[in-house]
Amino acid sequence: MDSERFIEIRDFEAMKVAGEKTTNVDLSVVIPTFNESYGMSRILRALHSSLEELQINFEIILVDDDSPDETWKLIKELNHKKVNLIHRTKEKGLASALAAGVEASKGEVIVWLDCDLGIPREEIVTLIDYLNIYRTSKYM
Repeated sequence: MDSERFIEIRDFEAMKVAGEKTTNVDLSVVIPTFNESYGMSRILRALHSSLEELQINFEIILVDDDSPDETWKLIKELNHKKVNLIHRTKEKGLASALAAGVEASKGEVIVWLDCDLGIPREEIVTLIDYLNIYRTSKYM
């Protein structure tokens, strides 16, 4: 993975953020990961396919808490151009992972998903449609 899409976080501080930031991102999808290497490739393909249908600029931010199964390493090796990885080596937990993903996001709209895609990825389209109608918050 290119260094500009890899953020290493240690002791609550971003230690390395290299390269130019992506601009003009309409949608950021934040997904916390922990021991998800078994299905990560499938999840990213399915999510990317659904988001491409929206015909907007998007980014997928995966926040991994130093998974013992090396999910973070697999994500780096996939080298997906729309995926930004935050590999956390000290801090742990769902709430702080979501906060880190939101902090790193560049999108006008931010959506949180689980790796199991418990919320169907297709629902993002519906959520954005409602946001366009009711435009009250950028978080969904």
